[in-house]
Amino acid sequence: MSEFININSNAVVSYTNKLEQIHRSALPSAVRNALNTTAFNVKTDTMPKSASKAFTERKKNFFKANSKVTKASGFEIKDMKSIIGFVPLSGTNKAVDELQQQEDGGTIGGRSFIPTKEARVGGSMDRQVRVNLRMSAIKSKRIINAEKGKGSAKQRFVRAAIKAKQLHGKDAFVLGNKWGGGKQTLSRIDRVAINRKDKTVSFKRTPIYTYMPNRKVKVARTNFMKRASMESGLSLERNFQNAAIFQLKKFAKK
Repeated sequence: MSEFININSNAVVSYTNKLEQIHRSALPSAVRNALNTTAFNVKTDTMPKSASKAFTERKKNFFKANSKVTKASGFEIKDMKSIIGFVPLSGTNKAVDELQQQEDGGTIGGRSFIPTKEARVGGSMDRQVRVNLRMSAIKSKRIINAEKGKGSAKQRFVRAAIKAKQLHGKDAFVLGNKWGGGKQTLSRIDRVAINRKDKTVSFKRTPIYTYMPNRKVKVARTNFMKRASMESGLSLERNFQNAAIFQLKKFAKK
């Protein structure tokens, strides 16, 4: 967050002069406190509000939970800075990693699988993917590729559906298009029925992801962090004055 205290303000100049007279640590402490207060205001207030306008929040408190403030420290005012940014709670988080492209605009790669509404809670594109249908939960070893093997596209898909159901039961998934052609999908195979008398197979599937190898998606610039930082930055001077008053009262008691 790049915001600066306006030292030309009469109030700031007045407090600065008073702080410099009472103790050498008073002014740096006030500046440090003002920077940190402003950074935390971005994290807890303006950034979540800005994000809610820019994005469809499928996971409540995602932005608050994955953001972190690195506080200003030390007593050298010229080196002081508070940083507000995003870090995953644990391990890696693709959604967190891609926030820079969301902020500035750009291209996000590695989007081979994109979830459908059927994969999401309540069947809504505004909700997050069901836990048991996330790619991390499905894992590639449980997916049968219908594009492999002999026969027509229909025959390959039917064989893959039967095999998936036999191997994995309720956790049966097939990659391919139902009748071939068009976009491939990753489907959950819900039911397979084999009529041995007339040698027919019927099945029910739910498409949960569209699939395109190494797909790249262009995203528009949101500037959600820039707007949040600028809004919180408007309170930086007031935060400095409050911090200065605290220091003056603190040293007045000594």
